[in-house]
Amino acid sequence: MAIHPTLGAWLPVACGWSEPEYCDGSDQRTPNASGTSNFTVRVTDANNASVDRALALTVASAPPALLGLTISTDNANEVYLNGVLLGTANDWTRSSNYSAALQSGTNVLASKALMQAV
Repeated sequence: MAIHPTLGAWLPVACGWSEPEYCDGSDQRTPNASGTSNFTVRVTDANNASVDRALALTVASAPPALLGLTISTDNANEVYLNGVLLGTANDWTRSSNYSAALQSGTNVLASKALMQAV
């Protein structure tokens, strides 16, 4: 049985998926954008009978990367990501944990340590 895919234009041609060469049926490309690609798969048996099937491949957007931060300051702190307050802490004997989704592109992390009189 041979599988002859015809891919949509947004998927780059790879591993010989062009007439008359075909892959072994596997594809190991990594998409670089979200979206849907329509394509047709033709299956041909040993008697040269074939069937076409229209399929769609949908690639979803990747989830945002996450920031994980553990910080300890003497005596208190405020932590900001991209100008947004993530949290505050005032126990210098314990570490504080913060997490937040990173935006695409550049991110700015700031920590304001506060020395307080005891």
